Amino acid sequence: MVFHDVRDHLNDGLDWLRGYADKLLMEAGAARELLSDGPSTRFRAYASDTWGARSSPPWCS
Repeated sequence: MVFHDVRDHLNDGLDWLRGYADKLLMEAGAARELLSDGPSTRFRAYASDTWGARSSPPWCS
């Protein structure tokens, strides 16, 4: 019946939307965890690993 086809199509759309919302929530959680200790702390750690004792990139000196 047409009603069942429409209902199935809408259910498929809702399932896709739920999956997309779950993906966005996971990405937001990952971003929040990444920034939890502050971006400047992470940059300093990256800079010290990349450029040694200097705390800034070579083009800033």
